[in-house]
Amino acid sequence: MYEVYGAPGCSYCERAKGLLEHYGAKYTYIDVSKDPDVQAAFFTKFQNVKTVPQIMYDGNDRGYPIHIGGYTELEKWFKSYERDRQRIKYTQGIDIGPKL
Repeated sequence: MYEVYGAPGCSYCERAKGLLEHYGAKYTYIDVSKDPDVQAAFFTKFQNVKTVPQIMYDGNDRGYPIHIGGYTELEKWFKSYERDRQRIKYTQGIDIGPKL
């Protein structure tokens, strides 16, 4: 499960949500401009960050949450995931050739 922290009118927030949907990833969208308490929590959670989106991965499969970063980092995250999937397929010896 992912958390996308964003704001209205943010094109990269929309792109991040679209990328998550493309990969079938579940996510929660949190509008940081909606409420001063939410905004304060955002800046407490992401110190030294001044832009949205900011994306978190719950890390249940790893045992700890991961701050991915913004849209560009999310894109790299999924490209890395695809490379790993392809490498695992290859190293597990899945036979994709014709049977003779």
